[in-house]
Parts: sequence; C-alpha cells; structure tokens
Amino acid sequence: FSDADTSFLIRLISSTLTQIVEFNDHLPERLEHITRFHSKSPPQISVLDYITRIVQFANVEKCCLLMLLRYVDQICDRGIII
Repeated sequence: FSDADTSFLIRLISSTLTQIVEFNDHLPERLEHITRFHSKSPPQISVLDYITRIVQFANVEKCCLLMLLRYVDQICDRGIII
C-alpha cells in the first residue's frame, strides 16, 4: 500500500468506514449507549467527501493515511463496533 495513490487510500478508508457505519445503523439503539457523537439525522456530506476535505485542507501525508488504514483494519479484525 505504500506505493498506492493517495486518492486510492482515501477511497479505501472511506469505503471501510461507510461499511462500519451501515452495519452500526442496523444495530438496535439503547439509550445508555447514546453519546454526543450520535446524530438524529445523517450528515449531508458523504464519508468520502469528508475525508477528502480533511486530507486536502489539513495537508494529511500519505503515511498518516496508511496508519489510519491500519487502525481501521484492526478495528474490523477485533470486531469492535464504533
């Protein structure tokens, strides 16, 4: 992946995060698990567009995207639901 294009890494990360979100959306909500990070309605921006904007305006380097990809992969491997 170190030779991968930045836009490919962004698409891969956003695709994985979108799948996690979709999975979590099908879980039953329990009041004791609702936090300030929950929303009543989905945001108007896609995960892909959101990550693209962060990378563009925060000048995120490829090594940071690679680390993020690894962390997201670990979350998926451990079965941790966000």
